Amino acid sequence: GEADPVVAHALVEMAPALVEWLADRVGLPLELATDFSYPGRSHHRCHTIPGRSGRIVMKHLVQVVREHPGIDLLDSASVQHARPVAGGGFEISVQTPDGSADMIESGALLLATNGFGASPELVRRHIPEISDAVYHGSPFSRGDALRIGADNSAGVGYLDAYQGHAALAYGAGTLAGWATVMHGGIIVNDEGERFGDETMGYSEFAREVHKQPNSRAVLVLDQRIHLQLERITPAR
Repeated sequence: GEADPVVAHALVEMAPALVEWLADRVGLPLELATDFSYPGRSHHRCHTIPGRSGRIVMKHLVQVVREHPGIDLLDSASVQHARPVAGGGFEISVQTPDGSADMIESGALLLATNGFGASPELVRRHIPEISDAVYHGSPFSRGDALRIGADNSAGVGYLDAYQGHAALAYGAGTLAGWATVMHGGIIVNDEGERFGDETMGYSEFAREVHKQPNSRAVLVLDQRIHLQLERITPAR
């Protein structure tokens, strides 16, 4: 009941077209995952690729971009600022890893910079309930869109939203994601006690883990679950 109905409806309407576009136009080898279910779903709707690695997906997409005649890819550059120009469009200042600067003119500007999880200051300001949790994402998710958007009087919303993960892998031989729980694994705290309903979902359950002593919990699974998930563990 916390989702914005307009955003949720738009996401659901666009999702099938996005899957078809990735498969038919971009050539991503998508397949329907039928060996596990996410919490709350009555049908299998999760699409993935052989190997189930985000790294493989990104490698494929970057290759498509590099080969596309209508796309210029400026790799490993950071946007310093973007200013509207007279007559429409934007003037965008970027800096490359060697320290050199470049100026790009564009008719439109789409900010797709991920979130701000790598900025402890922004997390404490907007999501204090999870500010002391372990961050396990990209170091480049620093809230650049908030900075650039604010310079251009852009509106913001739902800055308290985040995706948590109640299961992380620390050198384990099994993919210690939520599929382990959906196959029957349980989560206990440092005292060996279960403290919640794991089927509520991994993002929601992350808050429950964070409330435990030392903000820590242990995922318990058996050999059956390990063998079931061994084949879907992404290559490292």
